[in-house]
Amino acid sequence: MGKMGALSPGSYLSNLPPIPTAPTQTDTPYLDGTGSAQVTRRSFWHQGYGYIFILEAGTLDEVYNSTSDGTNYTKPSTGNPVATSAEGFDDGSFDVLYDGISVYVIMANGAGKQARIKRGTMKGGVITWGSWVTVASAAASDTSLDHVSLSKTADGYFWVGYSVLNTGAGTWNIYCVKSANPNSVDSWSTPQVISALTTNYDRNCAVLPLSATSVYIVYYSKYPAGAPTTARLFGRTFDGSTVGSEEPISTMNIVGFAYSWSTWAAVSDGAYNICVAYQQNASPWTIWLRRRVAGTWDGQLATPITPSPSWWNSISLTGTNTTKIYIFYKEEVSEPYYNFYYRTWDTAGGFSSAVELATNEENSYIMQVCSNYRLQTGTFIGVWFRTNTPPLATRVVIVSGLS
Repeated sequence: MGKMGALSPGSYLSNLPPIPTAPTQTDTPYLDGTGSAQVTRRSFWHQGYGYIFILEAGTLDEVYNSTSDGTNYTKPSTGNPVATSAEGFDDGSFDVLYDGISVYVIMANGAGKQARIKRGTMKGGVITWGSWVTVASAAASDTSLDHVSLSKTADGYFWVGYSVLNTGAGTWNIYCVKSANPNSVDSWSTPQVISALTTNYDRNCAVLPLSATSVYIVYYSKYPAGAPTTARLFGRTFDGSTVGSEEPISTMNIVGFAYSWSTWAAVSDGAYNICVAYQQNASPWTIWLRRRVAGTWDGQLATPITPSPSWWNSISLTGTNTTKIYIFYKEEVSEPYYNFYYRTWDTAGGFSSAVELATNEENSYIMQVCSNYRLQTGTFIGVWFRTNTPPLATRVVIVSGLS
C-alpha cells in the first residue's frame, strides 16, 4: 500500500490549505465545514498515494490534494478544481466514491436542478477526470435538486439518492436512481420516488448497499411545526424497481434545524446491516445507535457518549468489511472549541472506549453526514479541522485506521 501503509493511527500536522471562514446560519451547508470534517469517503489510498477532497478557502471550489506520506500534501494542477460555483456546484451537495479502481464524484447543481457525476482515474497523485454526465434532472416547476448520496453495489451498479424541493407545491421528495449498466456512469434509468412529503422543511438521504443487488435509503424528514413528529429518520428498501414499506428508525425526535444533516449518519457494514447513529433532541444530548438486521431494527444498542453540555454533536460513521463500524463525534469544551473522538462498535465487543483525536480545537459548524460506504483495502479514515494553535489555518489530518 505504499509508504502510508506503515503510518500509525494518530495526529499528523499537514500543509493542507486554509479553510473557509465560518458562514452565517443558512439552509445550505458548507460541504466540508470550517473547522472539522469527517471525510472518510472523501479520502482514499491508491497505488502509493493518498487523496483527500476539501472545500477551498476563497473560491469555495471543491478540490483534491494528494500525499505520499500522510503529512505533506500538494494540490495538482491536473484535475483541479473538481467542481466550481461557475458550474452551478452547490457546496452543500457533493459526494465521493472510491471503488478500488476509480473515483467518482457526484454534485448537485442546486438551482440548476440537476445531479451530475464524473469518473476519475488516478496515477502518481494526479486525478484525470472524464466529462460530467447528467444523472437526473428535476422538473422545470421544481425549485432545486439537493443532498446527493452515491453508492455502488457488488453487482457493479451505481445508485444515487437526492432530494427535490418544490416551494410552490409545498413538497420535498426523496428520489433514487440506478445506473443503466454495471461499472458505468454513462447512462441512468428512470428515477423512482422513494418518499413524498408535503412540507417545505428539510429532507436529505443516504443510499446504502443492502445486498449485492439492492440498496436501503435512509432519509431525514423535518415535519412542519405541530406535526406528530418533527424531526425523525425513516428508511425504505429499493431494488431498482420496487420500493419497500417505510420503516421508522429514530425512536425519538432528533436534533433538527438548519444544520440537521450533521446530527445523524448511516452506514452499511460488511454483513449488509444498516447502522444509523443520531442525536436525540433533548438533554442530555445523547447519541444513540440502531442496527437493522434481517429486516428488523434493533432497539437502541447503547449510548456511545453522554457529552458535556453540547446541544448539537456532529456525527459521522464509517463501516469496514466486517460488522465493525467507526463512530466519530465531538464534545463541547467551551463554544466554539470542541474535543474530537471516535469509538468503534462491533457485534462481539460492543462499544470500545473513546479515542481522543484532538483537544480544544476550533469547531466546525458542519460535519457532513452519509459516510455510507465501507472501507476498501488501503483506504484510510481521514479527519481534518482547524487547529487552536498557530498557525490557525494549518490542517490536522488524523489517520484513524487502515482496513
